[in-house]
Amino acid sequence: MSSVQRSSVDTMSDSRVWVMMRRVHCHVNDLVANRLHQRMVSTTDRRILDALDYARICGLESVPVSTLCAMIPILLKPQTAASALTRLNDRGLVEMADCGPGLKHWRLTEQGRATRHDYGYEVEQLLRQIYGPADGLTETLLARARAAVDYMNERMVPVLEFEGGLGVDLPPVPSTDWSALRRIHFYINDLICREIEPFGVGRIERRVLDSLGYARKHEVDGGLNIGTICRLNEAVNRQVVQTSLERMVQQRWIVKNTDTSKKAGSRSRIRWDLTEKGTSIRETYKHFAQDKLHEIIDIDDNYGQELLALSWRAHHHRDSRCRPVIEHYHRLQSPARVSS
Repeated sequence: MSSVQRSSVDTMSDSRVWVMMRRVHCHVNDLVANRLHQRMVSTTDRRILDALDYARICGLESVPVSTLCAMIPILLKPQTAASALTRLNDRGLVEMADCGPGLKHWRLTEQGRATRHDYGYEVEQLLRQIYGPADGLTETLLARARAAVDYMNERMVPVLEFEGGLGVDLPPVPSTDWSALRRIHFYINDLICREIEPFGVGRIERRVLDSLGYARKHEVDGGLNIGTICRLNEAVNRQVVQTSLERMVQQRWIVKNTDTSKKAGSRSRIRWDLTEKGTSIRETYKHFAQDKLHEIIDIDDNYGQELLALSWRAHHHRDSRCRPVIEHYHRLQSPARVSS
């Protein structure tokens, strides 16, 4: 995408609905990832468990790896899926079905269905907490989620029909509106990942870049240390952040600064900041994320004001966590001297 196209899209204004919806979506995703991590369910595990459950409710008790990879709307390689299935099998969450000689089909076990149900319920409770009380604003989003489930089914069912022929049923309506929202949240997130992973923005990179962008928005000069990045985002830890930062320095997305006011060896001495190239990359993925949210939730722009008001309310949840971190960082750094 050219810089001209990027500059024509507003990704920064607090008064634009898809800017705010994108911020809330990413915040929810990060909190969800942390909850799943505590359950020892990685993002790849979640995608596979959800896909197997979707196939099951469509009448296919088991599917091969090739179908799983086709169902999941990201660039999931067969060997990656096979490794994850082996790991999930060792934990008793999936098993190989008996489909005849040379045929390797996979399905959820009873324990796998219970695990998927439990984390699904936990995610739905988190969504309720973030989006706030049941009122007209929340109902607008839930109504859009119900419609978006149809959008998802139109694209998912043909994949299963190719595998299962006439034996595929349309999936039942989600049991609750919050279940529909949870399903659509994961679906949109995977579509966004499909758009941005090919140019190097994986889950960790996006989280680190967003933390640095949040700091800039709140007038932090010279970047953040690793500890503050980790405090801003619960879904990362020091080790993965360190690896991601070093990789992004090589890509010239990030610059490593030294705070000479801090003692040598101090964890807060090294700070990391966005470069012009990093800012450009971040604008690109923000654009793609906003496009997907817009396309699936409200392509006709009929509900912009309601969704904007709701996203502002939900965004307070993020600010209530992150702004104290930035304010504390400001106090520690002032007066700080930073040199590249």
